[in-house]
Amino acid sequence: MKAQILVRMWVTVFALIQVHGCKAALEYAAPATLKTLATAQSKDNLVIAVFCLPWYEQCRTLAPELEKAKEALQPWPSAQLLLINCEGESDICPSYGVASFPTIRLFHGSRQSRYRGKFRASSVVTKVLQTITQLVSQPDREAFGTLKSLDVPLLLFVVSEDEAPELSTVRAQVAEKLQDKFLVATTTDLTLAEEADVRPPFVVVWHSLDEVKPIYRDKFEMGPILRFAEQTSTPVIGRLDLKSYIDHTQSGLPIAFIIAETDRERKTIAESLKHVALKYKGKINFVTLDTTKLPFLLEPLDVDATRLPALALHRGDDDEVFVYDQNRHINRRDVETFIQRTIHRPVTEL
Repeated sequence: MKAQILVRMWVTVFALIQVHGCKAALEYAAPATLKTLATAQSKDNLVIAVFCLPWYEQCRTLAPELEKAKEALQPWPSAQLLLINCEGESDICPSYGVASFPTIRLFHGSRQSRYRGKFRASSVVTKVLQTITQLVSQPDREAFGTLKSLDVPLLLFVVSEDEAPELSTVRAQVAEKLQDKFLVATTTDLTLAEEADVRPPFVVVWHSLDEVKPIYRDKFEMGPILRFAEQTSTPVIGRLDLKSYIDHTQSGLPIAFIIAETDRERKTIAESLKHVALKYKGKINFVTLDTTKLPFLLEPLDVDATRLPALALHRGDDDEVFVYDQNRHINRRDVETFIQRTIHRPVTEL
């Protein structure tokens, strides 16, 4: 990989990161703000209070994210999102110590806390559901759609209708250990798990940034399940975007690029290489590359754009890239051989 090409890649990446999305106008709540907050403090529900100024640019930018958050929280009626106009409700905002905008506070029963996460729908919803959901939830289909799209992974226990008591105990123990890293749920609906051909009990992990869905089918014991959860707490095969590209290149680990034009191709190849990616977890970062969104990466990866899909490996200890034979079908056995030969070759031989 030539230095000049690397420079052009980084310049392009940073330039594209600066592009902002569209902005929408905020819709504020009625003046009964104080009464609503008082009600929230007297009951075991949760209010997400967003303190804003209508003319402030960051508040205007936040509006579409809040709309998404409100929609995602519909299966949980105990969670209410309330927009407070700190220009019109000038007495309320100082009473809650609001001095900067936007400020988000969570009111849960008699407790209140300031939200310090990202001003993004998935991040806000993640924090809310971590606060109000049970240690092990039993979601319906609508709630499940939200749970598997959040910033933290979802660990789903799929069990039979006549689940043995000891399995319930293991599930509770696992959920308690993982409550800071995962949302944990259980279901008897195989269609919800999207694994109709697998006999329960088993465990599935959903991660919103992962192209694959790891499945645990071994002994239903706390230790092995916790190790599986730790291994899959970050994406097994992530989706490459401009920001994650920077993170991966700065990590120093080799990067295996699964390169294709369509989402279906990328997911199919990723699924076929899932076990290889799990085997090399922590040693190689596996990612999918959408050539329609990041076409400028094909040249430095030395990939022939007329012969896709493709797979390329950047070792991380130098600038050279190795491309899996683009005339061969991408399959688990040959890719693992390709990776072993590439990773274990001394730098002096490259």
